[in-house]
Amino acid sequence: MTDGKVSASSFLKMCECLIKKTGKTVYGGPRMAEQNNVLAAVAYLFNWMSGLVVFLMAKDDKFMKFHGLQSILGTIAFSVVTLVLGGIAAVLSFVLVFAVAALNLGALGAILIFIPYGLLIIYLLGVLALWLWAMYKAFKGEKYHLPIVGGLAEKYV
Repeated sequence: MTDGKVSASSFLKMCECLIKKTGKTVYGGPRMAEQNNVLAAVAYLFNWMSGLVVFLMAKDDKFMKFHGLQSILGTIAFSVVTLVLGGIAAVLSFVLVFAVAALNLGALGAILIFIPYGLLIIYLLGVLALWLWAMYKAFKGEKYHLPIVGGLAEKYV
């Protein structure tokens, strides 16, 4: 680690210290569930990248595989929806610029132009809250299903 950044290889080494190559935890007993919960929560930390690491390292642990796959699928779904909503917000703002100019609305028009982006920010804050909730539930040892992708992750694990 240099300059406070974590490289992919050092991240893998940190994760490998928690589980053996067989997919079982290093310690067994009560610590086993605790370590699996931590790794399942880590699946959400760096979006699809940490989800992929946890999914590949889990081997036989369905709980960790579920959260790893849900992180991957959730990142893809949220990214696609964000791109679509961002495009819609851009088009709406563009149209509103001409509507405001044609109607000569002044300051009120300037506020109207930013409403689509405000709605996009509210959506993104909701996604962040949902992501943090999934991380919390994984840490507590629960299988929380994100909308749509949770069912898919459960089906393919």
